[in-house]
Amino acid sequence: MNLISEGEVKKEGERLLKIQGCEALLVQEMVKGARELVCGLTKDPQLGPCVMFGVGGIFTELLDDVAFRIAPLTTWDAREMMHEIRSRRITEPFRGEAAVEVDILSKTLVALGKIGLEFEDVCEIDINPFKVRPDGKPVAVDALIILKKTTR
Repeated sequence: MNLISEGEVKKEGERLLKIQGCEALLVQEMVKGARELVCGLTKDPQLGPCVMFGVGGIFTELLDDVAFRIAPLTTWDAREMMHEIRSRRITEPFRGEAAVEVDILSKTLVALGKIGLEFEDVCEIDINPFKVRPDGKPVAVDALIILKKTTR
């Protein structure tokens, strides 16, 4: 919504809390940046944890431009994934915005692989969009973690 002042946030929060079923709100900054990436983790029954990287936002499903690696990943693997997608130029300088800080992006992909190997209950992680700020720093804007169903 791009609310600017504390008063605007408070007013909109009060309006939303009046909606039936709305119990709480999570407020975060409006992240600026024209580029959206996707990073994720899935567990394949035969291959085990697999890390995914590609074009994010609404274009994830539309363009299907992603690369996968079996965990564990090295920094080299993560950087190679960035070069495998058809839209690899998305990580370069774009319309006055800096190139993506590939060190941050690489560490994120490597960490997703580690999570897949170390946490058995984590079935899937989807970070989308992983938005790129104008200064090149990527930031997770939305994420979903799916855990194994447990029987009690």
